Amino acid sequence: MVRPSGISSPKTAERDTALWLAWLDGSTQTTLAAAHGMTQQAVSDALRRSRGTLPVPDYPRTRMAGLTDALARLDAIIERHWPSAIRDGDIDAGRLVLDCLATRSKLLGHPTLAVIRRPPDPTPEQLARLELARARNAARLAQVKGALPCP
Repeated sequence: MVRPSGISSPKTAERDTALWLAWLDGSTQTTLAAAHGMTQQAVSDALRRSRGTLPVPDYPRTRMAGLTDALARLDAIIERHWPSAIRDGDIDAGRLVLDCLATRSKLLGHPTLAVIRRPPDPTPEQLARLELARARNAARLAQVKGALPCP
């Protein structure tokens, strides 16, 4: 009769457990095979069976706490720099927000979201055009504000 875990007898289970513990202590499969009169492949199979009987571990609390802290820090950075990136058109703030979003998505395991690419550095001509556009918008806004009656 074959047991569900793949171990055929209690004696085999004891041997597999002994092999597993010795392997965890640093013994190699070759030395374990020589000590128990087995082949290296048989030791490998025994270790695989033993590994299969272990419960699936949960994430350690420390890793989850670290992940939570990292996400909180990223959210704080995003919250701080988002207005500058969107409202003011700050290129550096926009890049920082994009980097934080990419890191956040990697931490959460969303690989499709983690493929956000940073835009290339603007050329001097592009920066000049951006400043000119900002100046024009400021002038138009001043004209509109001046044309509106004060309540």
